[in-house]
Amino acid sequence: MFPRYAGLLLLSLSLGQAEEPVAIVEQPITDADREHWAWRPLGQAVIPRVESARRPANPIDHFILEKLELKSLPLAPEADRRTLIRRLYFDLLGLLPSAEAVVTFQADTRPDAYGRLVESLSLRRLMANAGRNIGWISHVLPRRTVLNTTRFAPTHGATATG
Repeated sequence: MFPRYAGLLLLSLSLGQAEEPVAIVEQPITDADREHWAWRPLGQAVIPRVESARRPANPIDHFILEKLELKSLPLAPEADRRTLIRRLYFDLLGLLPSAEAVVTFQADTRPDAYGRLVESLSLRRLMANAGRNIGWISHVLPRRTVLNTTRFAPTHGATATG
């Protein structure tokens, strides 16, 4: 019996059946809803004071050090330059650096050497996928300045460190 009506069943399913209109009930917005963090205006975070012997490199370090001090935990030792370049290459490219890249980075004593390496590897990754990303490169490079001036970047414009 099913094969006889299968065509009709499939036809009715493909044409679709009109559904009853559903009334949309709008929920009233309460005062509690208005207090949600997403609706609060942006404010300046209060950077905590820390007692650490090591000077925090940026405001985020203050928050990390504060939590470590509350739990009486020591700060991990700073990674050496060889470890830094290996981590960075592996994180951004999924590969370990060449011996030449490690030696070059270890010899670079400029204070912004790490930031320069991050930018270099990020651009290298973009260029590796040039066919897919060529249109994005022109947007990504100037975006940092645009985002800083419009307050949508994770930095505070002129205080960006790299």
